[in-house]
Amino acid sequence: MSENKKEELDYAEYGFENNAKFEINGQTLDMLRSLLSQVLDDDIKQSSRLRFKYVNAKTGKEIKKVTDKNRDVAQRVFDVDATMSATPDEYVSPTGQRIMQMLSILNDWHIKNVDKGNGIKLDELAEKYKEFQQPQLQKVED
Repeated sequence: MSENKKEELDYAEYGFENNAKFEINGQTLDMLRSLLSQVLDDDIKQSSRLRFKYVNAKTGKEIKKVTDKNRDVAQRVFDVDATMSATPDEYVSPTGQRIMQMLSILNDWHIKNVDKGNGIKLDELAEKYKEFQQPQLQKVED
């Protein structure tokens, strides 16, 4: 390699010590928190378990409790009503769990910085950046 050329690094081959410190600006922190919250919301899935019941195969009547006496006629069948009325459970993927962990860390940073006096109330920020939120139209002369 020529002495004038800078060695190209494969940045994917580098990591950092656990105690390495970095600084990010407030906008980046807010964007990360917002994005991770949205990704986590998208990751959470609702699911309801299928419900079954036992009926007497000869009479069609529901069996409340399967015992040795009725086991030979007990037939497990899908319970449509119980399945439809069941409250769904919410599940998060392993990736969602990692997102939760990262979001928790970022939220802790947010809280610590507000406690240090680095935060500005949202209504004050909105007023401060009001001019950037409104499109500025100018009359164009022909």
